Amino acid sequence: TGSSNTAEMQSPTMLGLDASQFGSFSVRLSNPTSVTGGFQLRWYDDNNALLGNKAIPVGTQMTDFETYTVDLSSEESWSGNIGKLRLRGPFALDVAVEPTDILWESFLMNEILDCDGNCAQQIDECGVCGGEGLAEGACDCDGNVVDNCGECGGDGSSCAGLGVAIDDCGSFSNGSVDAWPHVLTATTVADGASSQAAQTMLINVTSLPSGAQYRVFKTTANGGNFFGEPQLLALGQNTVTVSAVGFDRTVKFQFSNGDVEFDFLSLNGVEEDDCYAVDPGILISVCEAFGEGPNNTWPFALTAATPDDPSSGDAQTLVLNVASLPEGGANYRVVKTVANGNWFNGNAQALSLGENTINVAAVAFTRSVKFQFSSGDVGIGAFSLNGSDLSCEPSVADPQGCTNSNATNFDADATEDDGSCTFDNPCNVDGVVVEVSSYAYSPSNLSIAVGQTVVWSNLGGLHDVNGDIDSQSGESFGNPEAFYLSPVSGNAEGVCIGSFTFNVPGVYNYDCSVGSHAALGMVASIVVGAGGCTDASAVNFDDTADYDDGSCILELFGCTYANAENYNAAATDDDGSCQFADAYAQGYDAGYADGLANCETADNSCPEDLDGDGEVATSDLLIFLSAFASSCD
Repeated sequence: TGSSNTAEMQSPTMLGLDASQFGSFSVRLSNPTSVTGGFQLRWYDDNNALLGNKAIPVGTQMTDFETYTVDLSSEESWSGNIGKLRLRGPFALDVAVEPTDILWESFLMNEILDCDGNCAQQIDECGVCGGEGLAEGACDCDGNVVDNCGECGGDGSSCAGLGVAIDDCGSFSNGSVDAWPHVLTATTVADGASSQAAQTMLINVTSLPSGAQYRVFKTTANGGNFFGEPQLLALGQNTVTVSAVGFDRTVKFQFSNGDVEFDFLSLNGVEEDDCYAVDPGILISVCEAFGEGPNNTWPFALTAATPDDPSSGDAQTLVLNVASLPEGGANYRVVKTVANGNWFNGNAQALSLGENTINVAAVAFTRSVKFQFSSGDVGIGAFSLNGSDLSCEPSVADPQGCTNSNATNFDADATEDDGSCTFDNPCNVDGVVVEVSSYAYSPSNLSIAVGQTVVWSNLGGLHDVNGDIDSQSGESFGNPEAFYLSPVSGNAEGVCIGSFTFNVPGVYNYDCSVGSHAALGMVASIVVGAGGCTDASAVNFDDTADYDDGSCILELFGCTYANAENYNAAATDDDGSCQFADAYAQGYDAGYADGLANCETADNSCPEDLDGDGEVATSDLLIFLSAFASSCD
C-alpha cells in the first residue's frame, strides 16, 4: 500500500503477538535513494489503533543489501498484545528525482523467550534477557554514575572525614584577613633564585564545604602585592600552578574555609604530609578474603556469591575503602554467571582512593558473582560485602628458620625449617662428634640411639673410618651394616672425614685402615640402641630391646638341687631326676614320689599326728619336744 509516495507493507490483522517474547527486530533491505526519514516499524492493537513506532536507521544510496537490528525493549508502548505490524519508508519520496526500486528482503522478530519461557538471547550484566547492559558511563543498572568519592550513585559526601581539615593542619598558617583565614606558603623572597621558578600546589580534597575557595597571592617585580581571583575548590585533585618569573618573590595560596578536608598535599612535587597520616592499608595480595584470580591480568578475586547460595540472585554490593594504589592505578571488574550458566565479564573500572562502592543488580536466578582486581598492591582499609564487614587479616606465612634445637642458630619461634641450620662441627651435620687424632678415636666406645648420626672430625694426621673389613684379620667386622669414610688429612681446627647415620641397631666395630694404625690401637666401637633378649620364648625376654645381645635364657628341665649328685646349674625347672647317696636319696625318692608327685591327692587332714598312728597322743608330743630347739641345717 502507499500514500503520499510513502511505501508501506503490513501484516495480517489479529496477529496475537506477545510483545514480551520479542526484544528486537531485524530487517534486511537496500535503499538506493538519498532519503533516510520515514523508515519505521509501526505496531497496532486488534482494533487497528496505532500503539507505537520505531525508526529504522537506514543508510542511503545503497548498492547492496544491509541488515539492521533495532531494539524494542526500551519502548514502553511495545507491550501486551500486538494485533498488526507495518513497515514503511521512505516518507514522501520525490519519485521524479529519486529511484523507486527500494527492496525489502526479509523481516524477523527476534525472540527474547523461547516456547518454554527461557531466554532465547544473551542475558546482559543487568540480568535483562536481550538487554544492552550498562548504559555508557553508568556504574550500575539504574544508570547511576561514580561520584568524586568513587561511589556509584553517590553525592560526593561519602569520602568526608577520610582526610585532615585545613584547620587542623600545621602546614597552613593564619591569614591576615577573615575572608582568607588559612595560608599555605610556597616560597618567599628569602628563598632567592628558587622563588623565581614555577610554583605548583596539588591538593586532593576529600570533603568540601559549599562555596570553599582558594586564591593566589604573590609579590611583583617592584615589590607590590598581587591577589588572584578567587577560584572554587573541587572534590578530588586540585592543581594550581603559578608561572615562573625573572625576579625573587613570595607566592602563597590562600583558603577561605578551614573545614576543607584533604588526604594529599604537595608543593612543587614534594609531598607535605606532616599533618596527615598516610596509612597504606593492607595489600590485597596478603588479604585472606581475596582468592586467586583467573589470569595474570586479573590475579586476585573476591567471591560474593555462588549458585549454592540461595540468596545469590540478590543484589551484591561491595564497599571497599582504598587506602593506597600502586603507581599507574588499578582496576576492578565484575564477573558473574547469567541464566544459562555462561560467564559474563564486565568492563574494567578504575579504583579510586577512598570509598569505592560496587553494585551488582539482583536477578531471578542463582548465580556466581565475583569482583576481580588487576593488582595485589592495592592497599585497603575497612570493607564490607552486602552490609557485613569482612576481615582482612594478613595471610602471614609460617615463620621460617632453623627448628633443630641442636643447631647453633636454633630459632625457637620458627615453625617451618628453612634449611639454614648450622652445627658446631666441621661437617656441619647434626650428630655425635668423634674426634680423630694420633692413633685414637675419642670416644672409642660410643652408645647412641637408633637413627642418630655420628660425625668424625680429624684433628691431625691422615685417617679414615673403616666399618667394613677388619684391617688386622682381613675378615668382615660382621656389623649390622657396613660403612666406610675415605681418609682425609686433619688439622687443629678439625677437618670433616664424614658422617654416617645408624638406622640398624646393634654393635658396630670399626678401625683406621691407613697404614698400621689399627694394629697400633686405632679401633673403636659403637653400640646402636639397647641390647637384650629378643626371644619371646626365653625366660628373660626383653620387649624394649632394639637388638638381641645373646643373653636369652631358654627354659631347661633338670635337677635343680645343689646337693644332688647330678645337679644341673643351667636347669630352670626341676624334673625329679636328682640322685642322692644312701638314706637321703631314699627320703628324697619317697618324698618326691609320694609327696610331690601326688601332692594334689595326699591325705594331710591331720598334720599333728607325727608318728602316723592315726591318733594325736603323748607319743606325738614327745617327738615334738625331742626336736624342739634343734637346728634345721
